[in-house]
Formats: sequence, structure tokens, C-alpha cells
Amino acid sequence: MAAILEGGKVAPELKQFILNRAAGNPLFIEEFTHSLLENGTIQKRSNRFILSRKTDEIQVPDTIQGMIAARLDRLEDTLKRILQVASVIGRVCFSHPSDHHRDVEELKAHLLNLQSLEFIYETRLFPELEYIFKHALTQEVAYGSLLARRKREIHEKIGAAIEQIYSERIDEYYEMLSYHFLKSENYEKAYHYFKLSGQKADRRIRIGRPIPIIRRPSRC
Repeated sequence: MAAILEGGKVAPELKQFILNRAAGNPLFIEEFTHSLLENGTIQKRSNRFILSRKTDEIQVPDTIQGMIAARLDRLEDTLKRILQVASVIGRVCFSHPSDHHRDVEELKAHLLNLQSLEFIYETRLFPELEYIFKHALTQEVAYGSLLARRKREIHEKIGAAIEQIYSERIDEYYEMLSYHFLKSENYEKAYHYFKLSGQKADRRIRIGRPIPIIRRPSRC
């Protein structure tokens, strides 16, 4: 709480209110504090953070997932859409191109905004700037907020983008491609890449290399 409400003292009644509602859960404390800041319930006056409303007037979601969902709903449409697409790519990290096209510059600005709101943070600067969801639950809630049809569309587009961007070393992405095309219900392509993935695993066995454990892909 102190890390989020930096630059001022936290009023005792505000601190106690958050601690009581969070019941000792650090992630709930963090998301609850962010939520109260974003909806104007926490205000800074004379170098002091205070509650702007009576505690019995403040509605609090019962779960951390509900708290995160409420924060996502308050985002402007563009930022919410970026988080949703990123959630389909995966929790661990996602990156953006390093050129200076206008669309890329706009994306960078949006990602910085999401970083300042502490939904994501940087994991790598070189060779491409790479981000991770701060919490796995944030990725799960953002993914769950998408309609099934929209999820299929995004999975299909991610698969097509991987085919195009990594065409010269596509064998590194067989498992990821099979996953995304399976989720998009493009079963023909899913089968194609599952088969190639199996052949790659067979080659590894023949030359004595370890076979990587296949989980839900999280990198793109």
C-alpha cells in the first residue's frame, strides 16, 4: 500500500479500511488500493491520502478476480483491447516491433500507460522491448472477458502473424502454432503443426536431445 500511495502519508482510517477488507491478502491490497485511486475514492490532500467517501458507501467486489475485472472495465477501450489481445498471446511476455511506424509509436504509448497503471511491466529491453503481465490473474481475467468468437479470431490472427514473422525459423514455433490454431478451431492447420511438432520430437529422440515439456505457449 505504501509503495502505491507514495509521496504522502496514509490516513490511519484509510489504512485500516484497506487492511480489513483485504483480510491480509497482499494481491487484494494492491488491486484494491489501485481501484480506490482510479475511481476517486482515495484522494490526496495536504500531502495526505484520505478516503473521499464514508466506508459504508464504498462497494467492494468479493474476489480478487472481481476487483481486477472492475479495473479492466474502467480502462478506455483501446487499452482494454490491447490487454485482451495480449492475454491471448500469453501471460509470460509479449513484445512489439522496434521500428518507428506511427502505429507502433501509438502502441508504445499505450503500453507505457498500462505499465504506469501496473497491469504490465518490462522484462527485457533488447533486442525487442518485452512485457509481462504483473499478475497471472490479470491475464486470466482479461482472457476470460473475451467472447468465445473473439478469442477464436485473435488466436487465428496470432497464428498467422507467427507464420509470417518467423517464417525463416518456423520449426521453433510448431507447438505454439498448433496451440493457437487449435484454439481458433482451424483444425486443419492445428493438425499440420501438431504433426510437424511430433516429427521434431522424434528427431530429438533419435539424436539424443531432450524433448521440451509442452505447456500452453506464453511467448510470441
